[in-house]
Amino acid sequence: METKEGEYAEFINTLPNPKKYEMLSNGTNKLSKMIRKLFYLSFSVLVFAPTLSAQQARLDSLNKVLLQNNLPDSVRIHSLNKLATLSGRTNKKLADSLYNQSITLARGSKNLYGEIRALVGLAKFKQENGNYAASRESLEQAFQLTQKIVSQT
Repeated sequence: METKEGEYAEFINTLPNPKKYEMLSNGTNKLSKMIRKLFYLSFSVLVFAPTLSAQQARLDSLNKVLLQNNLPDSVRIHSLNKLATLSGRTNKKLADSLYNQSITLARGSKNLYGEIRALVGLAKFKQENGNYAASRESLEQAFQLTQKIVSQT
């Protein structure tokens, strides 16, 4: 392998202007990298665009559900948790607020399962943001509630 590289270098040096050919080689290499990046970007847009519109439709659907007045608390808690999970990918503050609303509503209606789901979602969200202490605290609360449910059965 070294001999081919050495032969190539010798060949380039025998040309009238070796720097010119090195620049051509580098330019072609940069162009191919740019084309490759453009291809991957285009491919990503084509693949993920339908997913993003479907996610927006799901967010709109959950918001519509939450606007209903005569909605049972369990459905509202479930919808808040789903909305927090989906919106957490783009809007961290909104997701945090939705999880906390879900926890408050679940505690008020004594819905332990909904509270556990919200606490686990909040813990995952906090962990992804690097807030490990808050994540651990949420998980500990969820674990205590789970033990409470197990002891009741």
